[in-house]
Amino acid sequence: MKFVLVGDISPLFIKHKSEPLVFHKSEKCRINYRNQLEELQIEPLHGPLHLEVTFYLPLPLKSNQTKKKALQGLPHTSGTKVTYLLQFIEFLRQEGFYHDDCSVASLEVRKVYSDDPRTEFTLVEL
Repeated sequence: MKFVLVGDISPLFIKHKSEPLVFHKSEKCRINYRNQLEELQIEPLHGPLHLEVTFYLPLPLKSNQTKKKALQGLPHTSGTKVTYLLQFIEFLRQEGFYHDDCSVASLEVRKVYSDDPRTEFTLVEL
């Protein structure tokens, strides 16, 4: 099963003065993704599962057009850490995308620059 959640997930992360960047628990930040998941009407899968996730993250705002064009599709190596993105995958489990963390037997995560922010998922029962 393959599907796409549209939009930049960066607003789901916040930074407190004395704490590192953390996944935002606010319902307001999650509502767009929850609505998209409901529209997909995905039946929760049970393991063992292979999950592939590609995060297409926004291009740097301060870059000129030439640099933005050069970065398009390249690995994303600044800003958002993959550990924070994994918290987003846990959010999907909580929303019923798959049954249990234990059911994910293999996981492949990629981050790339894109002028079309989105998150693409492929979930396969092994």
